Amino acid sequence: MHGAMALGMIMLAGHGRMDHPTGEFIDLGRIQVTAEAVKEFAAAYDPQPQHIDERAAAQTLLGGLVASGWQMCAVLMRQVERQLESMFPQIGVPSIDEIRWLKPVRPGDALDARFGWRSRCSCRACGDAGGRAIVAEVVDRTGDPILRMNGNVLLPPREASPAGVWQSAIRCAEHVRRRPRVPRRRGGHLVRYFEEVELGDEIELGSFDFTPTAMASYSRMIQSVCGDSNSPSPSPATLRGHVVSGWHVVSAWMRKVIDYYQAEADWLAKHSRPVPLLGPAAGARSLSWCKPVRAGETIAFSSWAEHKIEIGTSSDWGLLVAGAEGVNQDGEIVVSFYPLFLLQKKTA
Repeated sequence: MHGAMALGMIMLAGHGRMDHPTGEFIDLGRIQVTAEAVKEFAAAYDPQPQHIDERAAAQTLLGGLVASGWQMCAVLMRQVERQLESMFPQIGVPSIDEIRWLKPVRPGDALDARFGWRSRCSCRACGDAGGRAIVAEVVDRTGDPILRMNGNVLLPPREASPAGVWQSAIRCAEHVRRRPRVPRRRGGHLVRYFEEVELGDEIELGSFDFTPTAMASYSRMIQSVCGDSNSPSPSPATLRGHVVSGWHVVSAWMRKVIDYYQAEADWLAKHSRPVPLLGPAAGARSLSWCKPVRAGETIAFSSWAEHKIEIGTSSDWGLLVAGAEGVNQDGEIVVSFYPLFLLQKKTA
C-alpha cells in the first residue's frame, strides 16, 4: 500500500526488532514543501484560500500560502512508515488519539520529521498484535514542533496471520472510537455564525468515489513531498482491490466539507445574506479507522456540531469541535474523528 498508513496491514520484509525504548526520538529525514505541491493537494482535497492562491491567502488569518494540515499528516505518517518498514514484518495503524497543528507550514520551510515510542497500547482489544503508542512530529529548524500526532500502531510478530492482525486492528479501532456526545439531527442550511450553531446540527456532505485513479494520484502527491521520487508511483491498474490510505479517506471528507460550504455560501450570497467565514483548523481528536476502504468503494460522509469553545471575550472567532464520520455501502462506519476549527462570530 502506498501513501500514509491507515487501518490495515502493510506487508513488509522487516526484521521484527522490538528494542524500541520509550521517550527516544528517531529522526525521519527532511520534508520539502513547495508551493506547487501545496496548491496541487489543496486543489484536489482542501481548496481553501490559504492553500490555493498567494493573493487570496494573504487576506486570511494566516497571512499567506500554507499547506493543508491533512497533507502534512499524510506526509508525516509516510515518513514514519518508511522507518518502520526496516523494523517490522507487518504494520497497522488503527487510530490517532490527537492531532495538533501548532504552526502553519509555508512553502520553502526547512522541516524535519521524527517519531518516538510511548507506552504500550492499553487497549486489550488488540490482543497479542503488539499494540504500541507513538508520537510523531514535524519540527522547524529550531526544533520547535509544527505538527504533533499521538497515535497507536500494531506491530505483530512475523508468525501472526494477516487475517488475524486485520481483525485485531478493527477491534482496536472500534474499542477506542469515541461515540457522539450530543443527539444528532439533520438540518437544512447549516453554514452559520458561531453563536447560531446548535449542538447536534448535522450535515450530509455527500459521497466520494475511491477509484484506483484517485488513489494513484493521492499517493503520488504525498510521495513527492516525502522525497520518494526514486520510488515508482503506483498505477491505477496495480491498485485495484487495494486498501485506500486512511489519510486519503480523511482528506476526501475535507473536500466534501469545502464543497458543502462553498455551495451554501453561494446560496447565502445569492439571497443577500451574510456568509460566515470558516477559519483554519487547530487539530483533531479521536481519529479511528474502523473498517478498511477498498478501491472502487464509495463512502458517504457527514459532520455535526459536537462542542463549542469560547476563545475569549475579545475574539472574533469561536472554536467549533465537529464530529465526522464516513459510512460504506453496507452502512458500516469506516472512519470517525473530531476536528477542531475556527468559525467566525456574528459579533465580529
